[in-house]
Amino acid sequence: MTSDDPVVKLAKLVSKDTKVPLPRVAQIFQKHPLTRKGVDAAIEEVWVVKKQLLMKDLSSAFNLKEVGRLSR
Repeated sequence: MTSDDPVVKLAKLVSKDTKVPLPRVAQIFQKHPLTRKGVDAAIEEVWVVKKQLLMKDLSSAFNLKEVGRLSR
């Protein structure tokens, strides 16, 4: 893949927006076809990864064992 490749361009944009590392985003985008449904599925998967990374960071920052049990 070159930097002119549409998958690379999409991965860079999504990575910049979501702060998910570019190699991980590129890996996700390579699994999906370059169609509307494929791009939508890839973006949804990136958001799942972003949530996982955020939960990991929160767990570390607050020394939590189960983030899902946070109370308001």
